[in-house]
Amino acid sequence: MLEDLIGDEVNCISIPSGRVDVRVLAACKAAGYRRVYTSRVGEYRAPSQELPEVIGRLVVRRATTEQTLRDYMTGKPATCRRLRLASASKEFAKALVGDSLYQRVWRYAVRSKLYSN
Repeated sequence: MLEDLIGDEVNCISIPSGRVDVRVLAACKAAGYRRVYTSRVGEYRAPSQELPEVIGRLVVRRATTEQTLRDYMTGKPATCRRLRLASASKEFAKALVGDSLYQRVWRYAVRSKLYSN
């Protein structure tokens, strides 16, 4: 439907909350997607016969500094390690408390930040 609306091919997809595994990637490939974006900062997997290319994205928030963004985009090792560690910590917290509780806490924290400024 989206392709019909925009008149062009849609061959990339972004998976919310890092919910990516081999089964999801295989389904994306079968659906015709050639590239999958995930919230796992710095992740990259080259495409294969069975799976699409996987690219980790960086969420840029109001608190993200221009320097952090510049350092990430130029591949500054210390910045990339720090951002990957923060991302891995979130994944660990999700696994520890369960996805449902993590999402509730995350939504509460985001709402608190939105209304405190």
